[in-house]
Amino acid sequence: MAKSAYKPVNVTVIVDGKPVPDVISYGVIKKGQYRPSEAYLDVIVKGAEEQGLPEGYIEFLRKLSGG
Repeated sequence: MAKSAYKPVNVTVIVDGKPVPDVISYGVIKKGQYRPSEAYLDVIVKGAEEQGLPEGYIEFLRKLSGG
């Protein structure tokens, strides 16, 4: 398994003036161009489909994994 280019970072998020506990974001630790994992790419494609994004863009995303 390849090492990640990101690391988890605890962040403070304020919603309606109140802090939200236990929020994790991801910060870049190694700059470069990387392909998303197959699992993450699947989430991206499903989200694009559910949100009704243009079919051309969805096809572009599918081709990133060769599918």
